[in-house]
Amino acid sequence: MHASRLIDKSPALWLRQLKQHPVISRLLHEQQYEDLAACLTNETSVKMLYQSLSERTRQMLLPILLRFGMGPFPEEQCHQFGQSNGSLAEVKITILELRRSGLLFAGRKSWGDRLLAFPAETFEHLIRLILSADPIKSVRKEEEDDAHVGIQEPDFQLAVLRFLYEVKMKGGLSITQKGTIHKRELQHLQGKKAFPEQDEWRYMPLVLGDHTASGYRPQEVVVLEYAHRHQLLKRQSGKLRIAEDECRTWLQLTYEQKQQQWLEMCRSYLLPSAPWLQCAWAWVIRQPAVEWFSAQGLFDLLQQAYDTSHAALKQEQAEEKNPPFTADSLETHLLLPLTCLGFLHLHHEEGKQQNQYRTAMASPKQVEPHLYVTADLTVYASPYAPSSLLWELFHYTDEESGCLHRKVTMSALQRAVLYGYQPEGVISLLKEGGGVPLRAETRALLADWIDMIGIAQVQEVMMVTFSHSFHLKMIQQHEPFRSSLVAVLHERACILEAEAWTEVEAYLGKHHCVSTSASSSSRLTDKPDRPEKQVKHVKESKESKVRMDSKDRKESKNRMDSKDGKQEESHTQGWLADRISLDRYTLESDCPDMEEIYSGMQDIPGMWLHQMRNYHASTVHKCIEQAIAWGARLRLKIKGEIMEITPRRLEASGPSWRVSCLLDGTPSSLFPEEWEQIQLILPGINDTTELTSEMKE
Repeated sequence: MHASRLIDKSPALWLRQLKQHPVISRLLHEQQYEDLAACLTNETSVKMLYQSLSERTRQMLLPILLRFGMGPFPEEQCHQFGQSNGSLAEVKITILELRRSGLLFAGRKSWGDRLLAFPAETFEHLIRLILSADPIKSVRKEEEDDAHVGIQEPDFQLAVLRFLYEVKMKGGLSITQKGTIHKRELQHLQGKKAFPEQDEWRYMPLVLGDHTASGYRPQEVVVLEYAHRHQLLKRQSGKLRIAEDECRTWLQLTYEQKQQQWLEMCRSYLLPSAPWLQCAWAWVIRQPAVEWFSAQGLFDLLQQAYDTSHAALKQEQAEEKNPPFTADSLETHLLLPLTCLGFLHLHHEEGKQQNQYRTAMASPKQVEPHLYVTADLTVYASPYAPSSLLWELFHYTDEESGCLHRKVTMSALQRAVLYGYQPEGVISLLKEGGGVPLRAETRALLADWIDMIGIAQVQEVMMVTFSHSFHLKMIQQHEPFRSSLVAVLHERACILEAEAWTEVEAYLGKHHCVSTSASSSSRLTDKPDRPEKQVKHVKESKESKVRMDSKDRKESKNRMDSKDGKQEESHTQGWLADRISLDRYTLESDCPDMEEIYSGMQDIPGMWLHQMRNYHASTVHKCIEQAIAWGARLRLKIKGEIMEITPRRLEASGPSWRVSCLLDGTPSSLFPEEWEQIQLILPGINDTTELTSEMKE
């Protein structure tokens, strides 16, 4: 889950404790960061928090990241991992320290089991801090980069923009009773190239897995999910339509803001489930945009990290099958999908087997002007042009060969007017976008077209069909409605101003009259002082007239609000499930203390902790039993040498007994006669104490 969401969901008591952490308290006091979320998402502050951890916690952190990924994961699994790879108490203290620093959050399921999760941005910064080596050295010259890669096109922004435009032009997408989009609607959008079509999209099913919505292609799922997540679509009258207000807000966002939105969505819904791929994701996302790397190079870096971790983790990763822990799996399950999502550049040289990748820039190149306009009104747009400018350009132009290669035409201007744009707006759009005044002949041509169209405005109208002809006569004879009656089509149908529909419907309802159908459209009306060039266009409704039976009337009534007659609207349901969310769980308001980890610590003799000593056999037996119960360690003096073990169990051996333990990570067994002195070591309590001269002797 993202840091901001975790903080919003966290109890106030827990947030107050976090702000008391020395590093966070100083950063907030010095006003280096405006809030707690900024402290957990900034690379510098995360590095400071990481450096404030104890050496023990820093050593344990990488195995936890490699084994469990971003989470959420059950704390019990983390304990089992600690038992198989070292001291259970060390793992518990590590979790405690990570939680107190804000690097790890905890929540509980309804039945009480605790879950742990790293904030998404924090996880990425931690991986980059620990795996900081560069896995490949680029041998190509920097000046060759642009020749091989070309300009970085923010495909997802163009894809969403084009998708929204095509949905608007079509008047919405018909949906089934289950809420899915009709196949013919998707085929229409495919014909309009409303979705990205890069070859790398064929690898996306490996990422989506069972999360793919039935009947949709991967690129359709991703674009639809983005539109849903930011409420750019709404359900209305059995169709998916664009949400005008939300779209206007989205269009005003900067490239960087939309890029951040895109990253957050992909992080939540497209993050690989395998922990090792999540670690690779984090490394790639935070990789500097100037460095090239290969799949094999990144895999070697991950392999090295697992090799230097606990032996059990290395063996467990070697047996990974979903997907296999290989460089090929890394490329097909992560790097190629990230390429089609726009996060990576791909470079392939003829004669070489390995692809090379580079992280895409978080900020666009400064490409100006945004538009290049030719004498015949052909327009070439920059992919980095503001979305609001491209949106307006789409309305004023027809597509030539690609959504960025367009042409201003008379029919395009007429269409723009139908959607509320003034024809004169195209002149200022081309001038501002192009950065230079238009040519005289270009301005003259546009002026002629504008003069022919007239200064138009859009007026919403509705075609209404009645069950009986006298219903229409009632409207004609009612004085308040006469001015709203645009045209009579025949004895049972008319075109009515949309603004008047609420009052008309209420009036008919009082007289127990119900219309057969009512569909909205638009018309162009000209300036009244230019009658010689008067133009009137009414967009015909394609809906057929069907006599309304009782079921139709019931559905119509359900679509109309009983108070104001407005059609009910709702935002769409999502297509993908959030993979890193803790929303279903209750975040904890406090951290466990030492008493919870070492229950009954006050009841043991203090000398067990303070120094190495020789005890009676029964006391040694009790000390070892307590160490096993807490998952703690023992410090032993064997033949004058000091060493530490992690006891696992006590075993009877004839008249004596022995302790089964881990010695330097290797399973071993020791008899009490083999050591001279013993000390109980509790991580977080006395594990950092120096050996005294008496101990060394």
